Amino acid sequence: MTGSVRREATAKLARTGAGEACRAVTVATEDTRTIDYFCADKLVEKAGLTRAHVLALRLYTSSVSRTVNSKLHDGCSTERRHPYPALVLNLVDAIQKLAVAQSNVRTTAQERAKELAEAARKAKDDPDADDTDKARAAKKAAEAAAASDALQVSVFWRGVHGLKSEEFAERSGFEAGFMSMSKEKSRAAQDALLVYNLERKKEAQRQAEVDAERAEEEEEESESTKNEEEKTVTKSDPPVLLYRVVPALLMPAELSFLAVFPNDAEWAFPPGVVLEHRNEWKDTLGENEAGEKVECTTVELFPVLERKEEGKRKVRDVLATDAQATTTAEDADTPV
Repeated sequence: MTGSVRREATAKLARTGAGEACRAVTVATEDTRTIDYFCADKLVEKAGLTRAHVLALRLYTSSVSRTVNSKLHDGCSTERRHPYPALVLNLVDAIQKLAVAQSNVRTTAQERAKELAEAARKAKDDPDADDTDKARAAKKAAEAAAASDALQVSVFWRGVHGLKSEEFAERSGFEAGFMSMSKEKSRAAQDALLVYNLERKKEAQRQAEVDAERAEEEEEESESTKNEEEKTVTKSDPPVLLYRVVPALLMPAELSFLAVFPNDAEWAFPPGVVLEHRNEWKDTLGENEAGEKVECTTVELFPVLERKEEGKRKVRDVLATDAQATTTAEDADTPV
């Protein structure tokens, strides 16, 4: 997908909102697949996902995720309700179920690869087996091993802008929203570089506005006041981080096969993931629009689920209350 098409899709989603998100994305990406198409996917069936789950995942992989996560980061309560509580509940459930199903698929693939490798070894050591059988067994074992390896992902990447690595080194981090990542480092670096360039443009614009205001003031000031302290915008490169997430017991769910933008190779954790700082080092992110190299700090993180079950239960209760309140309001507005 080209950058212009993706920007058009994002702009359309921002204007139409969640209600028309699927239609807007379909038009912008020329994707004619319907929700029924995704519901018929074998992995969707294995995970036990409903139509609501599939729709929630499709919405999350569009720009709707910004609204979903921004409100979760602001904090939800009975006084400050999330605008899409039902969507959040379906997302949490869908990601958890999908992660379990994908884990089972990886385990099954590993076991099959081991079985076929053992069968190939026995065929090779069997003096009565002919060369054709040995070659066939070796081929099956190699194919199974390749299929299993293709499913294994041990490192994920996420570009972050405006955070300092020192904060993670001291306190680690906590993700109150859904945490999206990519298995492709280049994709995460590209996203971080894009935000970096946008922030640099904003900084340049702010500086231009201050310079224009200062020039106007200087024309009105007398010579005696020209030497007063002038306004200025501190120029400094904002910190850019590249997360290297190394999961062990906790694996995210792969969303690319359901995603609006499948080339992002997106994986996601549900809310409540603690990111433990393990290591960090300096790296080169790429080049900015001026052709200058942009440095970043790569931070290696180890994700674990937050253990405060009571806190998570309260969050789910608040979201459920919001969903019930929304449904009640809609019912009240429905003419009889």
